[in-house]
Amino acid sequence: METRLAALHQAVAEPGATLEDWRAFARALAAAGQGGRAAQAWRRVMELAPYDAEAGDGLAVALAESGDGEALFAYLQEFVLLDARQALLTLRRPALTRYSSDARYPRLLAEARSQAVD
Repeated sequence: METRLAALHQAVAEPGATLEDWRAFARALAAAGQGGRAAQAWRRVMELAPYDAEAGDGLAVALAESGDGEALFAYLQEFVLLDARQALLTLRRPALTRYSSDARYPRLLAEARSQAVD
């Protein structure tokens, strides 16, 4: 796994790194349990493809797994506006439901439901 991560890291460091290079790197970091680094990689995927559902979901899960609740909720507010249906699915992921006791979680869930219906 470390060899693969190193190779992917090298690939994304190149000026011609593609969307798929960044996606593979983000997936590998997430699989290795490196939530903070995975979040950075998923953000780069989002820069390259703003409406990419996997990247939106991956970024939220990576932020949740990194334990950065503030960054997670800031991102989720944007995600609900960007793609409410996907955000609703993401909010139901086990990695995020552990934040359900935070007062912001039910508000975001309700907003996503409301927006997804429209």
